[in-house]
Amino acid sequence: MKNFDVNELKEIFFNYFQKCGYVKIEGSSLVPTTDNSVLFTPAGMHPLIPYLTGQKKHPKGNKLANIQNVVRTGAINKVGEDSFLTFFELFGDWIIGQYNKQEVLSDVWKFLTNILEIPEEQLYITYFEGSDIHDKDISTINSWMNIGVKENHLCPTVKNWKGPYSSEKICGPNTRIFYDTGKEKCSSNCNVTCNCGKYVELWDVVFFDYTYKNGKLEKSISPSVDMGAGVERLAALIQGVNTIYETDMMNILVNMVESQVEEKEKLLDSNNIKKCRIIADHLRCSCLIIGDEISTIPSNKGRGYVLRKIIRRAINSTDQLGIKYDSYEFLINKIIDMYKKDNPFLELKREYILNVINTEYNLYKNTLKKNLIKIEKELKNRNNISNEEINNLFNRYGVPVDIITEMVIKNKILMRR
Repeated sequence: MKNFDVNELKEIFFNYFQKCGYVKIEGSSLVPTTDNSVLFTPAGMHPLIPYLTGQKKHPKGNKLANIQNVVRTGAINKVGEDSFLTFFELFGDWIIGQYNKQEVLSDVWKFLTNILEIPEEQLYITYFEGSDIHDKDISTINSWMNIGVKENHLCPTVKNWKGPYSSEKICGPNTRIFYDTGKEKCSSNCNVTCNCGKYVELWDVVFFDYTYKNGKLEKSISPSVDMGAGVERLAALIQGVNTIYETDMMNILVNMVESQVEEKEKLLDSNNIKKCRIIADHLRCSCLIIGDEISTIPSNKGRGYVLRKIIRRAINSTDQLGIKYDSYEFLINKIIDMYKKDNPFLELKREYILNVINTEYNLYKNTLKKNLIKIEKELKNRNNISNEEINNLFNRYGVPVDIITEMVIKNKILMRR
């Protein structure tokens, strides 16, 4: 397996798929301009839905490739664990209109096995096994076997169906490529569909061949293909590291955060390592949101509230590790320098990004100071408190649960289950 850094991997992706006939297009803003149902762009296909559904013709043609910035916060409490981020990048390829399924899958397979030299014997593939929605995806099975994939590396699952999406209700079967990490099976029933960590998803290909209208499937007048992979996840595999935080670019940021922790013994605690990762991820995410083509600033509504939450979570972890705020400017400037090549607005908005985060830091610190006094009054003369009541204090005042818990212990208040 070849080893490339993230920027090399991006270049190789574009070079290969352009040779396959795909045209490179720019990624879209993190702020959706055609769909108010989401706060941030959640996937590479999202900005292209008008083209994938046949409502518009794309000016660059019908075979497209890009790298899309994405923000997802649904699993924000898991950030810091091995494979969770709030901001990440997605490789994406699309075909709008008629396509050759075997050719599509062959292009992806050759990229993984010939270009990146991932061993074929460690790749496993899922396909749609059929349900009351639609029959088994026989054409995908045949295409994979014609390419040379062994039958015992193909696994059926009812989960391999995507959609319906958008007002056009596009949907269809998908097929996913997984990498076998070599870990022991978790049980005798363990296979590629298991979530135990033995198999890691690398690539997803969705065939939007249908629309779902009036309670039934109809053949789409504009079939399309949506395929792609997480940049950091694929980089982790080819770089031979165990987590996305150890990939070359994220590793630089995490190491910078760890270097600012003065009490180095704290880094022996896995919870504190997670906090370092949270700071790296959340500051990177904040910089890309504020420095986007369409800027967002912290507020108490919508996108602004999400950004405020991300920045304040970073500040909380910073405080708990004893890191001085002075180091933020150093970290933010490094993030801008690392990502400005693919995100030119970062350089143009460098001072603006620094000012927005600094303003939010000072505002939060003042709010925190006032609210700590209010919580101290609420805890006064209490003999006991439940976890639910602690969470209620957090929701009311925004003071982290860890800090409230420390106050409870300091005041010798009994914790009820």
